[in-house]
Amino acid sequence: MAPFVNTDRVDLHLKIIQEISELINHAQGLDAVLSQVVEKIAKSLHFDVVSIYIWDPALEKLVMRGNWGLNFEPGTSIMLSPDEGITGSVFSRRRAMAAMPASQHPDFKYFPDLGEDKYEVYMGVPILLQRKALGVLVAQTASTRPLLPAEQTLFEIVASRLAGLLEVADRLERLGTAPGAVSARKTLQGKGVSGGPGIGPVYLFRGLLHKLPLSGIAGQGVDEEMGRFKKAANVAKQELKDLSAVMANEGKISSHDAAIFETHSMMLEDGLFLREIEGLITEGNLSAEEATAKGAENVALRFESRGNPLLMERAVDVREVGERVLAALFKLSGRKIKMESPATGCVVVAKDLGPAAVARLEGAKPAAIITERGGENSHTTILARSMGIPAVVGVQGATKLLASGQQVLVDGDTGFVFVEPNAGLIEEYEKTFEESRLVQAEIIARAQESDLPYGYQVDVNVGFPSDVATAKELGIENVGLFRTEFSFMRFDGWPTVEEQIAVYREVGDLFPGDITVRTLDIGADKRLPYFAFPDEANPLLGLRSIRFSMEYPDLFREQIKAILSLVKQGHHFRILLPMISRIWEVETAREILEETVTDLAMPPGAVPPMGIMVEVPGLFHQLEDYKDLVDFFSVGTNDLIQYLLAVDRDSSVVGHLYSGYHPSVIRMMKSLKEKADFIRKDIAVCGEMASIPGGALALCALGYRHFSVPPFQAPGVRYLIQSVTQDKLDQVADAILGLSHEKDIRAYLDHCIEQIDPLLLEI
Repeated sequence: MAPFVNTDRVDLHLKIIQEISELINHAQGLDAVLSQVVEKIAKSLHFDVVSIYIWDPALEKLVMRGNWGLNFEPGTSIMLSPDEGITGSVFSRRRAMAAMPASQHPDFKYFPDLGEDKYEVYMGVPILLQRKALGVLVAQTASTRPLLPAEQTLFEIVASRLAGLLEVADRLERLGTAPGAVSARKTLQGKGVSGGPGIGPVYLFRGLLHKLPLSGIAGQGVDEEMGRFKKAANVAKQELKDLSAVMANEGKISSHDAAIFETHSMMLEDGLFLREIEGLITEGNLSAEEATAKGAENVALRFESRGNPLLMERAVDVREVGERVLAALFKLSGRKIKMESPATGCVVVAKDLGPAAVARLEGAKPAAIITERGGENSHTTILARSMGIPAVVGVQGATKLLASGQQVLVDGDTGFVFVEPNAGLIEEYEKTFEESRLVQAEIIARAQESDLPYGYQVDVNVGFPSDVATAKELGIENVGLFRTEFSFMRFDGWPTVEEQIAVYREVGDLFPGDITVRTLDIGADKRLPYFAFPDEANPLLGLRSIRFSMEYPDLFREQIKAILSLVKQGHHFRILLPMISRIWEVETAREILEETVTDLAMPPGAVPPMGIMVEVPGLFHQLEDYKDLVDFFSVGTNDLIQYLLAVDRDSSVVGHLYSGYHPSVIRMMKSLKEKADFIRKDIAVCGEMASIPGGALALCALGYRHFSVPPFQAPGVRYLIQSVTQDKLDQVADAILGLSHEKDIRAYLDHCIEQIDPLLLEI
């Protein structure tokens, strides 16, 4: 075996996953799929042998269902018990194992018929879906070189996505439908990030051509509209030429790439694009806007209908030019663009969705979300999970491969998307969903059987009306994080103080307990449609959160005034400042708070508690300097982990490195709790880490007692806390603080959760 070296692609795992996912569309039967999968993995990762063992519950054995590289007699059945061989140990312990030489490992079992004796390097990775072991992926080689940790990590990533393929292939086989038989419908696979199935018609969220209500703009006559269109086309053409020249001169693109802009510009000079739009204006008496949107889409669909990949790319160009002309039309007329909303129950398909887009879609109650980009810890993913919307990210080419109105079934657990599924498959998934719903109902019932132990508190995060409704159904009284930015996203312009008061009062009237109101947390991927953010190379480290409030103090002052107006009326609001990194930010906020208290003639004792979010790692080293300025701390683990580990959680290339189980995160959280206790300040956790069973268990073990989680996750966290003893928490703390690998911490916590109640692993 050659040393593992691949410099062609930094996203090698994505390429492998994409290729093995395609196999289910073409192979006939599960065994055919697996035989091609092992060959693909062996050749891509340069292993001599790759095998797949699948757990057979009827036989209570691991059965080899796919192999590349071993030579044995046809018809030979290779089966292992969970306590047999290294592979059995990997399965039973649900932990990856590597051995060299394999023959000297205490769990090694020799099969004389397989000819394994020359392959002394062994690596086995459990194939896990929702923490359930489906089988084992094994790699072997005759080389005596040690396996690199990076190889094992890559192998684990491939195994995690292979789990979804196995689950789907097995489901289809049980339905009597070979995987190859569904190729006419087509299946796509990405990364399942928000569980459950979703079924509905596709709504393509692709830009102005698909967002505008086309019939909402009246035409002013053929001559007037033709003139407006030609003027906008000239503006768009000049913009393209200027953009091409600037980017080429600055060395941002090559002269070859600049030709793309030239191609777009040529569309606006003559040819099919212009003729189609001009025809709609003259013959259909349409407005320039409606003719541009319809004409561009008509031309694009003609190219796509040919089935030629080059022409499909041409369709993308047509839509982009159409959007540029549309933008010019609106700019020249001074009109604001009003987006149309998707129909209730649709499946939203987009290249990417920022939090603002998710906020706009929330009212339509989409059945599912599919995006081409995004990671399992992105804001969009977190929001989808909090709203209980199945979601799959990383589906390459989804906006090209799916058409508006097509019926699709989205599996948010495995990451598979089925186009035009048959009745049998829909029925199978509906049955699975019902089983999942029953599990959730059981968790809710158990969580309500008793109170939380003394000192514990589980609040909810809210930002959307659906969050509030779910929290009320569950009888939760306190809001630990009110995300005000999502309220701002629903306005067409900056909300007035009176408009903000109306929003905050609506939430305040529904919850009798404390409501922690986070001040405006915008910037990076959370943008407002009516504010032009600066163009920054790295917006995650730029103008966002409290920095925005400090840059625009009048807007911050208005928000504080709205909050305090309701405090004056008796609402129990607390104020939370996001992304604090400098003490003067809190000092300024405190001054504005006290000035506003005076302006509203509130008594000094009526000043609400003010706290800060711990998201920037540097704040840890200065925590004690804030003790006289703030009343409490709240740890935002989402950004804290991202900054601590220097990992973009939205990245499809390195997003898998983001983890709340990293030893640095565990130890940072322990030290934060100790510091907060030392200066006698309450510290809560409001990030995603607190909402999953393993993360919540770790935080309880580290001493945290106050959590705020999405409403859907609150019952599971409550039930976990009710089910674990302090002795167990002490054992967990000692264990996780002593481990130095993320995978070991994750495996240990999963094992503990299973011991507490296996039902918790199903949520």
